[in-house]
Amino acid sequence: DRTDSTQLNVWDFTKGPPTAPLGTGRVAGHVRDQAVLRGKQLFVPSSGELVTSFTVSDLTGTPLLTRAGTYQVPNGGAGGATFLKPGSEDELWMGSSLLQRLELSVNSIVPGGGAVAIGATTQPLQLVDQDLVVVGHPKGARSFVMIAADRRQMVGRWQLLFGSSLAKVRLSTESEGRVSLLADTGDLYEFDLQSFENSKNRELRPIASLPDRPEGYGDLQAVSLSNQGFFITAGLPEPQWWLLNAAGQMVTNGKLPESPQTPPISFAEGVVLAFNGKLSYLNPANPKRRIEDFIMPQGDGAADPWVDLKPLDQTRFIATSRSGRLSRFQLQSEPKPHLFEVSNVDRKLATSFSPVLSGEQLYIASAETLERWNSSTWEREWNVTLPEGVSASPQLLGDFILVETGGNRLIGYRQADGQQVWETPLESPIAGQIVLWKNSIIVPLASGVVTTRSKATGIAEIRSNTSPTSLGSITCTITTTSSGDAGS
Repeated sequence: DRTDSTQLNVWDFTKGPPTAPLGTGRVAGHVRDQAVLRGKQLFVPSSGELVTSFTVSDLTGTPLLTRAGTYQVPNGGAGGATFLKPGSEDELWMGSSLLQRLELSVNSIVPGGGAVAIGATTQPLQLVDQDLVVVGHPKGARSFVMIAADRRQMVGRWQLLFGSSLAKVRLSTESEGRVSLLADTGDLYEFDLQSFENSKNRELRPIASLPDRPEGYGDLQAVSLSNQGFFITAGLPEPQWWLLNAAGQMVTNGKLPESPQTPPISFAEGVVLAFNGKLSYLNPANPKRRIEDFIMPQGDGAADPWVDLKPLDQTRFIATSRSGRLSRFQLQSEPKPHLFEVSNVDRKLATSFSPVLSGEQLYIASAETLERWNSSTWEREWNVTLPEGVSASPQLLGDFILVETGGNRLIGYRQADGQQVWETPLESPIAGQIVLWKNSIIVPLASGVVTTRSKATGIAEIRSNTSPTSLGSITCTITTTSSGDAGS
């Protein structure tokens, strides 16, 4: 009933609808979540991750509600729901941005030690034997996580991840047969393809996790570094980087001046990072190695945002900006090491989608146009007009380039001359990488459907339902048996 507090009313319905409350109380903040009554103790959650306890009395001459104590999560105010679960031994479990056990006394509520970072609790807490099970939504991630924590020690025992978006997928060579996955929750998974295919229990456990950040990881991006492992960046509110070795162990870490605008690329035993108006080099294993930044030329307006970086080799790469500028860079040693722009071209056509590179040919789609450029000479070799606006980055498959338009159509063009080969409708947008297998293409869709289509015609031949993936990503890879048949 006020901007900064809420009045609690006690009503008696035993004699029909009451006309006035029997008693009242007041808590700070707004009450949006379910209060809990245990015996004569009432616990009321309110905004700001605050819980207030009252002693309830029905004795004549005694207030019906007497404030007993309060507790607020440090720096509370996430704005999400708060769920309470009372125990039998003067204890109360609270799920909000943290999952924690609170100890109760006559006039106080204090932390009982230990807490599990959740991000935002989304379901009522459940007690299962000696575990407390919670479902939460990590901050900055699209995924949901189910965690079982020891109800006394408040230490996580196991967790399940649902609908995660993959920040990085690394498929090793066929001889190694290993896959590395970095989830948007900061968990790193690795498994052997053949063992996974033959296993009855296909449960994956993370081999490593990034340090917990209660505020989330923001836009999590990664790149594989040869002989070094994973280089990972996290965005706002505190941009940061980590270097994990091949075993998932933390090697080193540091802070970034701002969130990168594109995923990092491997370059000269380190990485190149795209920041606002500049490109910077960082060697995470040897931070003292310096290569001067490239500063983007600009007038009085805002800097042209970077859209994509594409490595050509360990000392050359291509950069694409939002306005349509394509640039070729290399490492220049004189007079001192620096990122040197060798050449550029202005397409005069803005784009939000990453181009794809095949040899020296760069394929880029924007608005209703698909173009092929020679990245050595910056000559436009061909361009075609699309039937409607492009809705995803183009993908290369064999001698085809595939483009999604309008979120509901997939068109196949020949790489050589840009001639359209086929066009096929889609029931939902593409959710991941399209894979070529023999004479078919495997197309994962956001609806959770994976279609197998003829490469020659684009017509769907097989339609397979997976779990709904509107919150996550689908990654496809093809394995083969000894007879040459498809495995997965």
